[in-house]
Amino acid sequence: MKARRVDSSDELPDEAVIGHDLLAGLRLLGAPAPLFGFTQLRIRTTHKKDPQQDLHVKELHQALRYGIPVNLQTEASTEITKILVWLEGKIDE
Repeated sequence: MKARRVDSSDELPDEAVIGHDLLAGLRLLGAPAPLFGFTQLRIRTTHKKDPQQDLHVKELHQALRYGIPVNLQTEASTEITKILVWLEGKIDE
């Protein structure tokens, strides 16, 4: 939004609207290739009741936002931390 000089997501042009898609957001921001390593991770829900579900990276944001329990082990946490650090740098630009 800062790069587009808008105050609200409603003001974004269609090509800049990513919804909950973290992958599209990283692409739009021009993230470096090493940050896309998280797309290779296998992420599953860890509900108390079966069946569990595999989550595509496009669904991860919603799962985290709504508190759906997922198996974010060390590798996934490391990949997500890399993204957060990079994003913090983008905010400071």
